Amino acid sequence: MGSLTNKWGFVVVRTAYADDEATDAAQWSMALAKLREYALPMAKKNVPPTAKNPRVQPDMFALPVVADPTLKGASYDAVRTAFNAWVSHYQEEREEEHEWKSDVRQDCCLVVDSLALASLLETPELEQRPKQPAPKPWVVAVDAKEPDTILYNGGGPYLGWTRVTVCLLGDLFEDIDSMSLVQLCPVRVYDGQLPLYNGFPGGELIDPEGGVDGRYKFPQGTPRGLDRAKAMLADIEEALGSQAVTQKADVGGRVRKRGSAA
Repeated sequence: MGSLTNKWGFVVVRTAYADDEATDAAQWSMALAKLREYALPMAKKNVPPTAKNPRVQPDMFALPVVADPTLKGASYDAVRTAFNAWVSHYQEEREEEHEWKSDVRQDCCLVVDSLALASLLETPELEQRPKQPAPKPWVVAVDAKEPDTILYNGGGPYLGWTRVTVCLLGDLFEDIDSMSLVQLCPVRVYDGQLPLYNGFPGGELIDPEGGVDGRYKFPQGTPRGLDRAKAMLADIEEALGSQAVTQKADVGGRVRKRGSAA
């Protein structure tokens, strides 16, 4: 991190590894190349200095990778804990002149799990991409904030992460400067839906295979008062189990919640 002064980007955490070392190295090399390529689409490769954010320049883009085999198959909660520990350790162990001076984000990181890895590997190189609409590669943005520190405002409990289309990572980087990830992340309506950042606050939801018919629908609307918030969370827990939400009250009496990581 000390060599990335003036760079912008995200820390990338691997949780997907192939059993064979040679296969793993080949797959990751290909996936990382596509991640870099799609993160800076052709439309942004000549951003003028007067652009909205002058940091969004290809030669200043950085994706430092954390490859820790102990996190193979780890949950997003586990990645969050590890990431925050790494950031704290970096800040504590270095002298003032070597503090985190780059614009690589500390408030969230990117995760490449097995599904995200597959989306990268299955995607053609940018120049070979067909003209007709095709699935775009994505990764997972994990909020550095614990979900149980976010005030419950109705709908599906905040999971603390969202999928993000790789070609929109530059937009996500800029948006987080003015909005939190929870504000950018769509609120789930039905159980089984996955949040996807699509460049706009509120994003979009990916329905589970088979659709949402028969799926549990989360309580809608913003809860009015402590009792109503508790009741809504209790309804979710009764329907989906205690793993779906953990109630927690701070000293001010506000109900907070924690969404389970899928």
